[in-house]
Amino acid sequence: MKKNYWRMVFRTIKESFSRFLAIFLITALGVGFLVGLLCTSPDIRTSVDGYYDAHNFFDLDIKGTMGLTEADTQAMEERPEIERVTAVYQKDVLADNPDGQNQVARLHAADYTENVDEMVNSPELLEGRFPQKAGECVLIKTPSFSGNFLVGDMIRLQPEALKTESLRW
Repeated sequence: MKKNYWRMVFRTIKESFSRFLAIFLITALGVGFLVGLLCTSPDIRTSVDGYYDAHNFFDLDIKGTMGLTEADTQAMEERPEIERVTAVYQKDVLADNPDGQNQVARLHAADYTENVDEMVNSPELLEGRFPQKAGECVLIKTPSFSGNFLVGDMIRLQPEALKTESLRW
């Protein structure tokens, strides 16, 4: 019985070899594609985790519409499960690019006097240096804010962006 079965299988393959080969290749392609997809996810997670670790990416982002006080920051630092706290001011402002056009920019004010490598969300510097005195900034180029800025260019913010009462930590 087995001998006849296998003889029939081989005869069927021989009679329609092109159909058999096409089905075999389609199946092999599907298996290869699935294996590639299943392997990609852990590799991407490992890569992203390494990047986040290298730049001290935050685990928890606390925001307040009315701002946070120094007491709020100290309360977070006192928690035993929290390793590091970095206070950052963030505001959307209008800025003039070198072409003289207004663009919306997101202003992040952070203390760069501490060791940048130990900051939470430490930026990766591609060109120039970190701010060392008042009036200097780091520009993060993104698709939405990609004016023709060069190192040393002047970025003018609208006056209402820098009101002292709005710069609360």
